[in-house]
Amino acid sequence: MIFINNINLSFDDKDVIKGLSLRVPKGERVAIVGPSGCGKSTLLRLIIGLITPNAGNIYIQGTDMAALTEHKRFKLRDKIGFLFQSGALFDFMTVAQNLAFPIIESEKRISGAELRSKIAQTLAKVGMSGYENKMPSSLSGGQSKRVALARLLMKDPEIILFDEPTTGLDPVLSTSIEDLMIGLSESEGITSVLVTHQISTIRRVPRLIYYMKNGSLLPAETSEGLATTSCDQLAHFMRGGQS
Repeated sequence: MIFINNINLSFDDKDVIKGLSLRVPKGERVAIVGPSGCGKSTLLRLIIGLITPNAGNIYIQGTDMAALTEHKRFKLRDKIGFLFQSGALFDFMTVAQNLAFPIIESEKRISGAELRSKIAQTLAKVGMSGYENKMPSSLSGGQSKRVALARLLMKDPEIILFDEPTTGLDPVLSTSIEDLMIGLSESEGITSVLVTHQISTIRRVPRLIYYMKNGSLLPAETSEGLATTSCDQLAHFMRGGQS
């Protein structure tokens, strides 16, 4: 599903990503963890094609992103959803208008009745039925995250990239978002790559955890082996930096 082969990226002679490789099979849930500024969010932007590596290759469903024309790269991005940390809802649109936006902007042709039905079904998936006419300003942080997730689900993505999806949420709301992430993987086979500092999310959501250090990934740890990991950096991180 996702194959990254020995990529490098630098900005102003500063190495951000160095010799990084990663394979994410279809339907897998992977977390990228590590200290702030180590390149985790940059890696997500590389995967979706917002940034091009200086060297190496990124393959999505067997297709080399760098070999595509801009139009074909845009079409491939239709299969990838990106949930930003802020949610990035349009504050001047209702919930329904936010969900309709990616469909209206795409090449898909859908009737008004079909669009309304799809919006209702998608909101139901994230536990937000009946919120079509609400404005983003009236939503809580957790509700905004759910609506943002619903918006990207409107295009039926096969891959979702999550950038700090539970940061700033209370434990109850955080758990509800984690449940949604797990459910999407198990019920719809969606492949997930998750960047987070949230310890509870790391323990619950991913099946594979990679620690990022100096722009590269250390060998993966499984969710089952997380508590007894032999990776000192990951163990230290999971203790919140405490010895």
